[in-house]
Amino acid sequence: MFRLAYQWRVLIMVIPGYFMVVLDTTIVNIALPRIMTTFSVDERGLVYIVDRANTGPHIVELTGTARDIANWR
Repeated sequence: MFRLAYQWRVLIMVIPGYFMVVLDTTIVNIALPRIMTTFSVDERGLVYIVDRANTGPHIVELTGTARDIANWR
């Protein structure tokens, strides 16, 4: 049976996660004008929304990657 090296297995798991982070960031950035008009948010509020929308997925991805590297189960 063909077995992938550990590094390849980690890479295969990280790539979809990173793709989802990029996709989420793109969706938030495209929706910014609509969010601004719907919720009457100024530019400072939009910066807050972008920061919060992008921080969570990155933290989850980094902690998952760190767990894989450290081999925590």
